[in-house]
Amino acid sequence: MNPEKISKFLWLSLATTFPLFCVEFLRYDILGLEIAIPMAILALIIFIESILSLVGNKNIPNPFIKVGYFLSGLLLLFIFWHVISLAFFDGLPTSIKNLIKLIISLGFFFGVTLFFPKEQKFIERFWFFTFFSSALLMAVLSYRYAFVHKVPSLSTSWEYKGNIGRNSLTWYLVFIIPMATSYLLTEKRKVAVALCLLMLTTALIYSGGRGGAITIFLSIIFITFTRIYLTGIRKNKRFLLPLLSLILMIGIILWVIPQFVEEPEFLERYNSLSSDHISGLKDEKRYFLLLKAWNGFLSSPFYGVGLGKFSKLGLWGETHGSHNDYLLLLAEQGLIGCAIFVAIIFVFWARVWPQRLSGDSERLSWVFVGNCGVFFGLTLSFFQINVYKLTILWLFLGLLLVSNEIQYNNRIGGGESNNKS
Repeated sequence: MNPEKISKFLWLSLATTFPLFCVEFLRYDILGLEIAIPMAILALIIFIESILSLVGNKNIPNPFIKVGYFLSGLLLLFIFWHVISLAFFDGLPTSIKNLIKLIISLGFFFGVTLFFPKEQKFIERFWFFTFFSSALLMAVLSYRYAFVHKVPSLSTSWEYKGNIGRNSLTWYLVFIIPMATSYLLTEKRKVAVALCLLMLTTALIYSGGRGGAITIFLSIIFITFTRIYLTGIRKNKRFLLPLLSLILMIGIILWVIPQFVEEPEFLERYNSLSSDHISGLKDEKRYFLLLKAWNGFLSSPFYGVGLGKFSKLGLWGETHGSHNDYLLLLAEQGLIGCAIFVAIIFVFWARVWPQRLSGDSERLSWVFVGNCGVFFGLTLSFFQINVYKLTILWLFLGLLLVSNEIQYNNRIGGGESNNKS
């Protein structure tokens, strides 16, 4: 087996274990950090790719050139400000752990942009493996929670521990469902991916994740407008009807659940989407967490209260995040830290927002369009959950830049955008 095949085998292994990012089992504690199996595989890939480059007398590409000096500078500045913010809080163990998480995640981001194979067929195959493994995991979890635990909502633990973790599960589906939709609405071989999408949507509904459902709904709408923007409405007439039907179906599901499902928890959570007041203890807690983060920002608007302080000082004797990354950064790292993060998001948008392709839909990759839709959803999800330090986020952002590079190469030279995996 040659080095290239070894590399691709490892990347597909990562795709197969990708959904293990969203569950709490099959994780290992190393020096106080929870390591998921795909994280270990990704670390192994980067190590082996580096060794193969050295053995083959190849220079490892400069990561700052690959990512871009300006974006790389912002990412390093983001880490530097995290280090600075340690000085504003004496809870060093929690703060250092948060810092290490971010450094590891950004290291993986640079590794993906450097070493992921820049081939259209391969990145499509990578996402196919992810679709199937994700659908399989959701099917197993749904069966276990519905028929073994017999509980009204899906979560991320193997043994039932209440509703803890379901936000992480629905947030993971924000990555997968729009990507599967992008493929389903543009490619000919649809049956297998359609079955996967059906299972993933079932898991989304079973989890009862309101924020995730709304984010996915908006991501799919964004995918529609992205295709029209890139190639013109004439090239997309045959895609619009099924796409609008899918959007309508999701909207109907969100309306039907509170009308016919008798489980009080479903009614409480979904009805609160349209109510004029905060319903339920969990929503009340979330409101006070957001208010607490805002008050933390007002107490120290320039520097923040310090890395890790907000999470460590939670309410009701518990440890909580703010359920909003923008507010968390404002509270813990002030205007400077939040401004750096927002600048990073804008730079990513500037990098991936493409020029019009002069109606050339044949060279438009479904992976690229799906990635744009997912990134739009992620930008919204930062208002709902605390995830900016997570490896899966930065792994996806690395794949986003890779798909952008592949799409650009396809535009310039024809590439292999028409190849099917």
